[in-house]
Amino acid sequence: MRIHNQKETSHLQQSNQRKQSKKKRLLISSFLLLITIGLTACGGGTQQESAQLEGPADAVQVYKKSCLSCHAADLSGKMGPETNLTTVGDRLTKDQIVTIIKEGKGRMPSQSGRVSDEDAEKVAAWLATKKEQAK
Repeated sequence: MRIHNQKETSHLQQSNQRKQSKKKRLLISSFLLLITIGLTACGGGTQQESAQLEGPADAVQVYKKSCLSCHAADLSGKMGPETNLTTVGDRLTKDQIVTIIKEGKGRMPSQSGRVSDEDAEKVAAWLATKKEQAK
């Protein structure tokens, strides 16, 4: 068994402390990065964005609470073209929209635990009116 002298022991302790310090910094940095990504990806809309929504007050309120973070205040979508709802009424009926809200589709998860059947009907009826304007 080797006996460390005081100098070697001190050096080993300092080395261990540096390693632990690096681990702590890495852990904290990773945690902060995850929080930042989470807030960016799932953040709610601003008041300015919310003011852009027009429609029945109860449907808009549900949309702001449950849909805005992925579909945007102007319905243009924040998560890719499939989240664009500006002309969803051209593609889907009210009943199809209700089904998607309740069961999910593609990357959109089911909202059945977050949105009541009544609220899903209100939002779907409103979104079904979103069609391309006649030119």
